[in-house]
Amino acid sequence: MSKQRFLKGEEVDGYYIDENMKKFWLSEHDILEKLIAVCKKYNLKYFLARGTLLGCIRHKEFTGKFFSQTVDTDKNYYRPHVQIRNSETTAIVEHEKGLEFNQGIFIDIFPLDAAPNNRVKWFFHSRLTYLVNGIGYAAVMINPKVNESILKIIAHYLAKPIFWFIDYHTYFNWFEKIIAKYNNEKYLDIGEISFDYHDKCIWKREWFNETVELDFEYIKASCPVGYDLVLSKTFGD
Repeated sequence: MSKQRFLKGEEVDGYYIDENMKKFWLSEHDILEKLIAVCKKYNLKYFLARGTLLGCIRHKEFTGKFFSQTVDTDKNYYRPHVQIRNSETTAIVEHEKGLEFNQGIFIDIFPLDAAPNNRVKWFFHSRLTYLVNGIGYAAVMINPKVNESILKIIAHYLAKPIFWFIDYHTYFNWFEKIIAKYNNEKYLDIGEISFDYHDKCIWKREWFNETVELDFEYIKASCPVGYDLVLSKTFGD
């Protein structure tokens, strides 16, 4: 499929996708193409996952307009994963209006970290992860002027004073060490635990041992060899 054909409106699974939405998707595909090129250049293994993988199965190299966004590269930004942004576009999440960081159309890049198989360790590790990450996010990424959740506004004002005494970059480095606690134990399952520490998003390591290249619209992209098992555990049947 060519880019020109991709941009035409069409019905997909009973829903009509107009040309404006296709243009939005094209911006994300452009980012994905750039990411794939960088991964191939440096022989980095990557996988499509979650909704992107589902769509594929169903149907500091980043310069110019492409911006690799992390806690270290963008001021007033805090998320537990990387986002690659198209700086020539805008896609502002409703409750993040007024925050001062790059808010172009983006794709997410999640690291795969090991999760303990002992349920007691899993419980305490997951709760500590949620707490530490939640404090950082509440302090930096919740805008009390536009957020309609009273609980989130309260969380923001409780968390923000912590960063009067601790630089949030130092705090985030501590969070990363917590996440990576079990990464040296190569027999453990892996998942996007920095973002979503739930059973449905923790997968068998062998499902990611190899990659298989599949069509994603007009792009060839790497997927985990066990993509069917990954999708079944994440989304169900």
